Amino acid sequence: MKYIERYKRALFVLFFLLNSPITQAIGFSETSMPVMLKYAHQVRHSDPNRCIDLSEKYRQKNRIQESNNKSTSTTVEQDNATMLLAYCHAQLDQYVQSFALLLPLAQAQKDAETKVRTLHIIALEIPKDERLQLSNATIIRLLSEIQHISINNKPLDHSENTNLLLLLTLTKLSLDEDFYRDAHIYIEEIKSLLKNSKSQEEHGWLSYYQGLYYDKVGQTHLSSLYFQNANQIAEKYKLIKLSSLVKNSTIQMYQSKYRFKLAFEIANQNIELQMRTRNKVKQATSIIQFAILKRQNKEAEEALIYLFNALEIIKSYRHRALLAYVYLELGRTYASLAQQGNSTNDIELAQKYLQNSRVLFNQLGKVHFKIETLLLLAKLNIINNDPAVAILQLEKSLQLSSQNYPLLRVQAYEMLALSYELISDPEQAIQHFKNFHALQNNIKERLFKLQQLQISEQLQLLEQTLEQDKLEVLNEQLRSKSEIYQNSAYIFMILFLLTGIGFVYKLGRNKKLRKSARVAIHNINFHARSKLPTQQNHINQFSSIYRGRPQFYALVDIPFLSGLNDLVGDLLANEIERKLGIQLTQYFSNDTNIFHIRDNQILFITEQKNYTKAADFAFSIEKFFDQFTLQNQLPQNISTGVVAFPFLQNVSRAITASRTIHLNSLALFAANQIRVEKEKSSWIELYAIDNLQPAFFDGDLWELGQVAINKGLVKVNGSDPDYNVNWTVKNED
Repeated sequence: MKYIERYKRALFVLFFLLNSPITQAIGFSETSMPVMLKYAHQVRHSDPNRCIDLSEKYRQKNRIQESNNKSTSTTVEQDNATMLLAYCHAQLDQYVQSFALLLPLAQAQKDAETKVRTLHIIALEIPKDERLQLSNATIIRLLSEIQHISINNKPLDHSENTNLLLLLTLTKLSLDEDFYRDAHIYIEEIKSLLKNSKSQEEHGWLSYYQGLYYDKVGQTHLSSLYFQNANQIAEKYKLIKLSSLVKNSTIQMYQSKYRFKLAFEIANQNIELQMRTRNKVKQATSIIQFAILKRQNKEAEEALIYLFNALEIIKSYRHRALLAYVYLELGRTYASLAQQGNSTNDIELAQKYLQNSRVLFNQLGKVHFKIETLLLLAKLNIINNDPAVAILQLEKSLQLSSQNYPLLRVQAYEMLALSYELISDPEQAIQHFKNFHALQNNIKERLFKLQQLQISEQLQLLEQTLEQDKLEVLNEQLRSKSEIYQNSAYIFMILFLLTGIGFVYKLGRNKKLRKSARVAIHNINFHARSKLPTQQNHINQFSSIYRGRPQFYALVDIPFLSGLNDLVGDLLANEIERKLGIQLTQYFSNDTNIFHIRDNQILFITEQKNYTKAADFAFSIEKFFDQFTLQNQLPQNISTGVVAFPFLQNVSRAITASRTIHLNSLALFAANQIRVEKEKSSWIELYAIDNLQPAFFDGDLWELGQVAINKGLVKVNGSDPDYNVNWTVKNED
């Protein structure tokens, strides 16, 4: 509760800040700017082309005056003009020109303020692939050296604004490199620095980086909270850059959670924001982003409409890099349509746009995108039954990657294995499949380490909160003692009484702290709303439930939970999920174990002796949700994926309890198709044939499960036996 109270106080402070006046924008020293540069600075986001023209004219004017020995500009003004020119080039994705202007400033023996502002623009505006001479690690080292000097020698010349830029830059780079602890320390320093600041823009940037931090460590609710605060400040004070970054980060957060409805809403707002400017690059980019969301939501036809709209903007502006990118997305979208219907026309269009994209990326030297293009072309050639050409393209992609881009390399190895299998070369197919497996395991290991870092950071935040409470109690005691020791003997007697009271208070406080710790552990093990155990619950793990008696695992997708906040509001949604947890526990009593796996998915585990067959178990679950949704006036249909455990009767431990969930997800994937198309509740059961060898499932169960179904090794039973499930939709993009 203490942890929640702290964030309530933080929200109150952020709300109060919304009503304070705004100071000058961070990033540039406007006080030393001449009139021409001040206007260029004002339009740097709304009209970057105008900003470039004015900044360039000012620099040319200075060069002419210098040649005639009539220059009156200061070094600060010249540096401002150069940085502003570079910044505006970056707003148009002209990163080569921007970096060429900034690199000399970063390498020159400049004052700390100029150095910090230059590195700030490089780090935040230029992607790291476009500035190989200054990696994230190098910039962190340079800024840390400046910070160390300012702490041990003297403060930075131009004050809090420069210190803020330094800390914001270190925060962003630390998050990019997954240095969560460092990022948290920098955020705390920024909060301390802005304690008395009345600048709304500064507090808006703080909220934005707090949102990024909590998104990185998996605290989606807190991340949404801070993004919302930053967005409110940005919109109120027309801070185009901050508003655009907040919206993009929010879209990516919802996109990663497959919450496309919310992502569409924010993406629409981003398009409206960019359309109010004259930045054609950002306009086209925002439309492409919306098209990608449409395609990922299985709306490829609509995605094409938005992509062609973006193409019109790009062709009128003649931006080669963006043109190559929109060609890539057009090719990717036509490729997804080709996979759905295997249309020759779609394949030809996909190949046309991908070839155009490949030529442009080759000219621009964009290695990552060249590899992506080759992989898509190879996939199309495999679909088109031309594996020989696909092999050449895949080998070329591996050659270009040069041990970089592991996610792209793993795709290449997988398709190479398939291609060699198609041309009947099992030796090469096996070799590439081994490479695929090895690299995939390496990627999974790195993702696991990253997840461990995120969990560790969350636990450290909890420990920090508890420790802060202890320090507050200790500080209060010390202050009381200090005051008492300064008094007379009479006060000494009172001190004795107060010490006793303090001791009792300390015991009570420690009891509260222990209770808070237990509550925190409970929150980790149980879902925040439904109070059902989660997958992380160590008290009741899947493996400990099995007692040698066969079980049914039923993974249920409940669509109304995904959009419950939007449907009924946050307070009522919380009450409905609480009631759902209580009624589920009462309805299924002690014969069924229930886990809240994801926000919209619940896992039911029961012994097979309780139900004659899987269909009865699925019907029992559907019956409960029919009653619950009718009672609460909610959308009624659900999907259920059922798998028996052990899955292989002859080798009961071949597929563990935790891996069985992957098969449940595959069954649920099929059940969802039936539910969406038939608009009714559905269930699918997967069960293996007798004596199926466990070695067949040595690998990714999602992929191997589909193969087993296609080969008839795994049978499918369901609520709609005549429905033809499309098992390949998952691999569309």
